[in-house]
Amino acid sequence: MNGNVAGGGTFNITTDAGTEYLLLAGVGHRFPFSQSWSVNSYIGVIHHITDWKVRDTISGNSGSVDDYTNYVLTLGVDYSFYITKLPSHYK
Repeated sequence: MNGNVAGGGTFNITTDAGTEYLLLAGVGHRFPFSQSWSVNSYIGVIHHITDWKVRDTISGNSGSVDDYTNYVLTLGVDYSFYITKLPSHYK
């Protein structure tokens, strides 16, 4: 990525992302409320094990990004176009 610096000058950022490992854990649930429609929810955590190297090739400034964690909460609405067998509580 490159561009102009406020106050004059330019930058050119390079990144060596190396290898990244992910540890994931979470739980979710699907709430069907009709034959085709349902609402789903998920809560989880993703831990990234990484060691990125970031460098400005023009100024020579550099830095790194180490391990970090993301927390996830999702809510969704699903529509099924084809259902082969309904759960017993829909009868």
